[in-house]
Amino acid sequence: MRKISLNIPPLFANNFHWPIAWHPHQDKLLTSNDNTFFEIALDGNVTAHPIATTQTLYHPDGNKVAVTMGDIDIGRLSWAKQQPVNEHIVEAVLQRSIVNDYGEKYQPNTDDLAFISKRSGSDQLWLSQNNSVRRLSNFPSTRSVGSFVWSNEGKLLAVTLDRQLNFLDQDGELHSVRTPFKALGVSYLAT
Repeated sequence: MRKISLNIPPLFANNFHWPIAWHPHQDKLLTSNDNTFFEIALDGNVTAHPIATTQTLYHPDGNKVAVTMGDIDIGRLSWAKQQPVNEHIVEAVLQRSIVNDYGEKYQPNTDDLAFISKRSGSDQLWLSQNNSVRRLSNFPSTRSVGSFVWSNEGKLLAVTLDRQLNFLDQDGELHSVRTPFKALGVSYLAT
C-alpha cells in the first residue's frame, strides 16, 4: 500500500472534520473547512481557496463547484481551466436566504441544485432552477431530514426522514420504503 502525505496548510492542520467529494474527471478531492475550500491532489498537494464556504460539491462537468456560502446562501464557484485557480475564481450566489440552506446536490445532467432549507419554517427540500427556487417537499415539521441523493436520471430523490428511507418525486409526492433497518443516510441511488 502506498501512503500519501497531505501538505495541509498549518492553519488547518488541527481541524478534524473534512467532508470530501471526488472530482468527476480527475484524481483529486474537494473539501471545506474553516471558511476555506481545498482541492487535494493524490500526490498530496493541497490548494487552499480562502472563500467562506461550509459545504462543497463539484458539478459533474468538473468546472464549477456548488457551495454553501457562509451558513445560509447557496452559491457556485467557477474558474477558467487554463488559468491559475486562485486568481480566477468567480463567485455567484444562486439563492439568498435568511435561514440555513445546506446539503446542495446537482440534479444529474443539469445545473439545477436541490438543497435543504428552513425557509418555510422546517427542513424541506428545495430546487434552485433557472434563477428561481421552488419547494419540492412538504414534510411534517416534526420529521427530521437526514440526507438525500438524486437518482441517476434526476427524476427521484432518495431521502432519509427520521432514519426511514423515502422516495420523493419532483411533484412532491413522497413514497415511504419499508426496510428492516434504519436508514442513517443515502449516498447513491441507481434507477
